[in-house]
Amino acid sequence: MRFVLTAALLLLVPAAHATCAGDAKPWLTLEIIASEYAGSEAAETVDVSPDGCATIRYGSFDVRAGIYQRQLGTKEFDALAQTVVEHRLADLDTAALETAVANHEQMLRSGLRVDQPALFEVSDGDVTRILINQGGKAQVIEWYALQQSAHRYKEISQYTGLVRFVEQMRAVAAHDGKAKVAEVAR
Repeated sequence: MRFVLTAALLLLVPAAHATCAGDAKPWLTLEIIASEYAGSEAAETVDVSPDGCATIRYGSFDVRAGIYQRQLGTKEFDALAQTVVEHRLADLDTAALETAVANHEQMLRSGLRVDQPALFEVSDGDVTRILINQGGKAQVIEWYALQQSAHRYKEISQYTGLVRFVEQMRAVAAHDGKAKVAEVAR
């Protein structure tokens, strides 16, 4: 009987953590601001709290408009943490990244020939804003046209971590297990 009761209690532990309280300060935040549609309203915001609660908000102009929540699984949460640590996102020096981009762009342009013109333009690119609250320190990374820039400057390693983080956070939002907890005025 004692074994059965212990096993039953162990089965209840994951269920007790399966719902979000939603009141913890976010550890990670991703905001995608689609300038073409929204102006200053974020098209998509994903917050992940230290307890693994994900809160997703889609802008008022989106057919999915609303606020959703879901609890991340351990593997998913650990993968996010690994990306932040492995790519040192909490300490990313955006000024150094901007300098690396400018230097790379200068190198690309110096290799151009008259008979091989090159054009790279991004119109109406998204603004990606990443906030990382770690160890009492807040890191804010804001980048215009991150995905397009990462494609153009593949050789700049800092983009790898940023793009990986954005992909993971967007996968958190896309997960079918989220529940709508509030409407957003349209």
